[in-house]
Amino acid sequence: MLVACAATPSGEEEDTPAPTAENDLVGIADLEPLQTSLGLTWDAQRTRPEARVKAGPCYARMEQTGRPWNMRRYTTGAAFFFTNVAGDAKNPVECVDLDVPASDRTIGLAGLSLDIAGRSGLGKLVADDNTADPTGGGVRTFTFARGAIEIATVPADFPLTIADNVAAYDVSFRGMIRSVTIAGMPTDRGPLTSGYAAPTVPQLASRATMLAHRYAKTSPGASLDNDPVGRLLGIEDRTGADPDERHYVFHYERVDVNYMLYRTALMGAGLPPEPPIPDDRSEWIALLPHGDSPYSASCRHDLEPAASPIVCAVHSDLGRWEKGWGTD
Repeated sequence: MLVACAATPSGEEEDTPAPTAENDLVGIADLEPLQTSLGLTWDAQRTRPEARVKAGPCYARMEQTGRPWNMRRYTTGAAFFFTNVAGDAKNPVECVDLDVPASDRTIGLAGLSLDIAGRSGLGKLVADDNTADPTGGGVRTFTFARGAIEIATVPADFPLTIADNVAAYDVSFRGMIRSVTIAGMPTDRGPLTSGYAAPTVPQLASRATMLAHRYAKTSPGASLDNDPVGRLLGIEDRTGADPDERHYVFHYERVDVNYMLYRTALMGAGLPPEPPIPDDRSEWIALLPHGDSPYSASCRHDLEPAASPIVCAVHSDLGRWEKGWGTD
């Protein structure tokens, strides 16, 4: 959760606002790191037209709830958060409006997408591209100065059944985050020689950042300075000589997220299924905290038999969230 712990900015109006279906942004202790992560400039003089402020999707969202809320204005957007009765901004940042350059459009980031943009330091919004999809949905790509988030959207008239515990689903856009591009990430190694489908590095990045996001939520209200995960520092390719295996490590300040695709027989003791199945292949993504934390988290996906479920869990607290990361 992106957390605003500073006092409410003086002079801002308090309107009455929209609770989101999921309050799952990730912690920032005040608004300054958010501004840095997204390349925002505080608009102390309110130069951004008021009509554009009020036309933003996050502004409209906040107006629909009866809770007191406030916002920090930026020259190209605004960050919104609920407040307590004294007007202090002690709740998570719920949503951030960002103006699309050279356009009259404004997008709103919330949930998983806002967490990824902030925690990974994607920088200023550059473009918002929509591509029609034959199913009636679409592919929406938010391009930033240092990366991009690609979302497979769900048609507005589609009877939505995907719950927010399907990890890669972002309620803000009614869709699945299917790839995340981050500046400096390793070059993709291409297809496997065995015929198994391997995700691209941007596709597996959506899974690694999702797991970091969900694990950080085990400490509600924490900031990026002290939550269980912290900021993304870099991505390392540890793939060995086998052309049909993949191993990448996402290094955060306080955890490492390992992505591995390999034969189940090589998985090692203690990881289901037991005993290993020869010639079976599995994807495994594991979050390992630095130090002596009692918690870890992982997701497991068997590539055979086909269409096996993807199961995720926080270990030492099984059942807190046990669902797949969705499909690409």
